[in-house]
Amino acid sequence: MTKEMREKAVSRLAKQKAMWVIGGHENAIEDGVQDSMPSDDVLVQEVYNEVIKYPRVQVGGGVIELKKDIRFLGKDKLMEIVRKEVQLAK
Repeated sequence: MTKEMREKAVSRLAKQKAMWVIGGHENAIEDGVQDSMPSDDVLVQEVYNEVIKYPRVQVGGGVIELKKDIRFLGKDKLMEIVRKEVQLAK
């Protein structure tokens, strides 16, 4: 996988996880379990943890394992991608 393909796949994974995490918080607020949305830093950390914990992205043809691709990107680049996707998902 090329660097561009790797970043695109990991960005897609981060987008899916960001939508999941933010949606969960929105549901909790609507249900009255939570008062407000957590800070951006907390959201970024939650999404980052989800990406690391479940490194599989769903695509039209199935699921792609991204564990090696995440490792090749490194923590700094992954955090940059996650931060961007959290901002876009809000």
